[in-house]
Amino acid sequence: MDMHSGGGQKLEWSCIYIEAPEAEARVIFQNAFGRDPDNVTCNCCGQDYSVTESFSLAQATGFERNCRVLKTPRLPDGRYDNDNPVMRAHGYLEEGEAAPVGFEVHERRRFGAYVPLDVYVKRPDIKVIPAAEIRSEWRSS
Repeated sequence: MDMHSGGGQKLEWSCIYIEAPEAEARVIFQNAFGRDPDNVTCNCCGQDYSVTESFSLAQATGFERNCRVLKTPRLPDGRYDNDNPVMRAHGYLEEGEAAPVGFEVHERRRFGAYVPLDVYVKRPDIKVIPAAEIRSEWRSS
């Protein structure tokens, strides 16, 4: 995700999703776009991009698409169980998708209406690079 550090967006897309493990995706990003994903354009603003690895494209985009979200379970001592594997794979739910057994859902919408994945990825400010479209020359560091 472009963080707009230094006051502007660096490429034509606000979010770029690369189907590869994070370390490999960083190399692919640099080779495909000629930009260091860890660059800091402005020291007061921080990094140019926020880079995270997700279980799937649906999960990676769940927040931006205004999906329902599972309530994070708590450990016996009251702390949140942030490493819960169910949360990683199913933290965001599509419309009509039931919560996994034993989990509750936040129904509150933060940004308006839900956006299906197939609609979201067609936005002009979104770039998705599926694994099958990653060029071999982008993989070398």
